[in-house]
Amino acid sequence: MNVSSKPSYTCGEKPVATVNVASTGAFSLQNVAVPQGQSILVANNSGQSLEVVSKPSLGMGMGDQLYHPGEQQTLLFPDAGTYVFASKQHPDQKMTVVVNKSSNPDQ
Repeated sequence: MNVSSKPSYTCGEKPVATVNVASTGAFSLQNVAVPQGQSILVANNSGQSLEVVSKPSLGMGMGDQLYHPGEQQTLLFPDAGTYVFASKQHPDQKMTVVVNKSSNPDQ
């Protein structure tokens, strides 16, 4: 469940980047760097429902999301690594998220 009190804020955290999905299914930004434990906001501005999947999966359903037109989802990255996202409707349009290992030993 996403709870939002301000635009681009979810559960009190500010995502480090906002990614928009255009009518062509293209992600803008296509390459994102995220510190481990942080999140990004993905906004579906395509005008169509999209099923977005990630490889590897983020778990808890976050790596396989259905985005309705105009919907936004926050994706949290608890683990370092490289994640590739694409919608099933536009598999040739991809976004890569590189999650850098945290220097905080609690993460």
